[in-house]
Amino acid sequence: MRFGRITTAVFTQFRAWDGASRSAFILALVLFVVVLVLGGRVPPEQRTAVWIGLIGLLVVMQGIFLYANRHMVTDVTRA
Repeated sequence: MRFGRITTAVFTQFRAWDGASRSAFILALVLFVVVLVLGGRVPPEQRTAVWIGLIGLLVVMQGIFLYANRHMVTDVTRA
């Protein structure tokens, strides 16, 4: 698959998610960007906490993504 098709498929699936999953993913994405931007301004002693927070937010976003796409699988995948 080409990158354009993958991106189109993700946005199409995102529109089909339930409202709670969409808002949770958007909130996690906004928090990720905020921590990323503000994390660059903290002293070096606290950067470990910033990295742990960023990795935690990535794990949360992946969990939301997998949960929201739970009904969007083919019959072959279910088998």
